[in-house]
Order: sequence, then structure tokens, then C-alpha cells
Amino acid sequence: INPHMQTLVEPLHTIELGMVKYAWAHTCDQLAPNVKKKDDCILCHPIKGTPMSIVLQHLQGMNMEGWGTLEFEPEYICQYWGALNRKHFHTLVHCMPFVLWDLVSPDTLELWVILGLACAKIYKYNIKDKLKHEVKLIQALLHAFARANPDRMCGKAKPHLLMHLPDHVHLYGPVTLFTTQQFEQYNSIFWGSSVLSNHQSPSQHITSSSPIWSKFNTQLLADGFKIMKLSFGDKHLQKYWKRSLCRITGCMH
Repeated sequence: INPHMQTLVEPLHTIELGMVKYAWAHTCDQLAPNVKKKDDCILCHPIKGTPMSIVLQHLQGMNMEGWGTLEFEPEYICQYWGALNRKHFHTLVHCMPFVLWDLVSPDTLELWVILGLACAKIYKYNIKDKLKHEVKLIQALLHAFARANPDRMCGKAKPHLLMHLPDHVHLYGPVTLFTTQQFEQYNSIFWGSSVLSNHQSPSQHITSSSPIWSKFNTQLLADGFKIMKLSFGDKHLQKYWKRSLCRITGCMH
């Protein structure tokens, strides 16, 4: 067993919640240098005329068409900039070079430009040359990160983990095949199986019912016109439907 090659890099926590989060924290240190504590920055609304208020105006003026983002919350991002999550960082990496071009140092601006290129290429599906895939781009990203924020470069482990990503892409294919956020869609299935369990042998009941719920979700999303046939033909699924003389599709007890 080779733990370095068989323990895959998790892109969500290494890139969005790693490099992008570190870049955002470093940027906020320049935009709001007097706010040091996280509790203060969470409660602090951008004051008019400050760099953070200018960032808010730039974000509010962005055209979101074609971004693939359902919700964009510039007020929340600028007020609670110390408590953002993955969806906020995923949105910021698209637009920060255009928002910060005259507000931060050149090294910080260069870091955001390379981050935008890296996030676009790391998640791509078609890879022509796996041996050279993203190697130069990741090296450029680490060099820009070291120039902009050397303290976090020396004290964080995620920049080092990013160096192993091209090797994992070479062995296992595109990053989207082994990213873990796609498996989080099964959380609701496990939760539903746990709530509807008989609580006598919950582990066994969850194991037997989870595939049924997964099958139902697949049918619902892919073959919606077959739901009626599925609800009346699957004996395992019928146990979860409301029992009545006139069965109402979608009603569960």
C-alpha cells in the first residue's frame, strides 16, 4: 500500500476550502486591516468609503448570466467575510480579478488570476496529456501563493497536497471522478432511511432500504413518466406508500 498515491487529494477541501479560502483571507487582511478577530468581522457591516464597501459595489454590479450560480449574496459575503462556505468561494473565484484590480497588491491580484485558471482546468473532463496536465499551472499557483502570502504557504499543508493532484489524475482520471461532494447527494437518502427505520435493527434496515430510495430518486430524475408504474409495481417501495383504498401518488407515512 502506497498511502501517497492511493489516498486521493480531495479537491473540495484542497482547492475551494483550501487555496481559495486562504487567498480570500489574505485579501480581507488588506481590505480590512484593522479587523483582526473573526467575531468582529462577522458583525461588521462594510462602512461607506472603505475598500470592503467598494468590493460590495463591484460585486453588486456583476452580471451573473451564464455563471451557473443559483444564489449570489454580495451583502452576505462582504459583511460575514470571515464565515463563508464552499458556494461563496466557488462564486468569488470567478470574478475576483475584475473586482480587486485596483484595491490589492499586484501579487494578490496575480494569485486570483491563476486561481481562476486553475479552478477552470482542474475540473475539466477531457485530458489530452495526463503526464503534463496541470503541472505547470499548479506550480505557477504555488509560486504566486508563496509571493503573496508566504506565512500561510509555510504553515499550511494543503498547498503541499496540491502537488500530488497531477499524479492522481494520471492514475485515476479526471478530478470529477474522485471528488467527494458528488456523494453528498446520498445524505438525504441515508437520513430518510434512518427516520423511517423500525428502530429495532436500524443498521440492517438502513442497509436494505437505502438502495430502494436510491433507485426511486434515479427513476424520479431520469424517468419521471414511469413513476406511476414504479409506485404500483415495486413491492419494496409500496411498503412506504400510504395505504388506502385510493392510493395517492407521493403521499408517504
